[in-house]
Formats: sequence, C-alpha cells, structure tokens
Amino acid sequence: MSRRSGHSAIEFALIMPVFLTVVTGMMEWGWVFFQRSTVIEAVRVGCREGSAVHPDDVPGPVETAEESMEDYLASWGIDCASGSSTSCEPQVEISGSWPSMTLECQLDVGYDPLIDMVPVPTEMSAASVMLVEQKQ
Repeated sequence: MSRRSGHSAIEFALIMPVFLTVVTGMMEWGWVFFQRSTVIEAVRVGCREGSAVHPDDVPGPVETAEESMEDYLASWGIDCASGSSTSCEPQVEISGSWPSMTLECQLDVGYDPLIDMVPVPTEMSAASVMLVEQKQ
C-alpha cells in the first residue's frame, strides 16, 4: 500500500488559491481593458459627431457631442442616466475662432469591479480635441 495517498490533495489545496487569484485577475483586468477602450471610443465618436455640427445649430456641437458619448456608452452597457450606479461626466468645450475653432471633449466614467478581488482603477478618463468643420 502506498504511503502517499494524500499527496495530491495537499498539492491541490496549495495551488488552487493561487490559480483562482490568477484567473480572477485575468477576468477583472480583461473587463477593465474592455471598459477603458469603450470610454476612449465614446470620446472619439462624440467629439467627431459634435465637430460636424455648426456652432449656431440647435442642438449645438456641445450638446451633440455629450449625447453621442452617452449613447455610445449605453450601447455597450454603461448607463450614464441619472440614478445609475455608474458615474459619467462628459465635459465638452468649444474654443478658438474660425478657422481654428476646436471642440475639446473629456469623459470621466466610474468603474464598478466585476469581482472586487484584485486592485483596479476606480475611474477611467479619456480626452479628444477636434477641429470644428466649416460649413457654408
């Protein structure tokens, strides 16, 4: 009879917590990178759509950019509506004058962890600057 009957169980008990930590870390950080790329793309899309609107139009470039950012985030499951758990703060400003008028967009989004077992950022930010198109 073998004297090593519990050897595998002890190895399993020692390795399993390390394995679970690595797997949960991979899942959480994968979600962080996905959310981060979504925030970056939302700012780029919002700023691009806002820069195509003439400053005298209603709604103007600022409102168009903010709404576009929130719509893009909502399409990927990040709800910026009031009362939601995720905090979103789009900031859009127009600066300069023709022909170098720019639209400066920034978005800060709070991050809610999936598992909350590994350290992750609590907020994600992205910014973009685009020239406002001249329409005649």
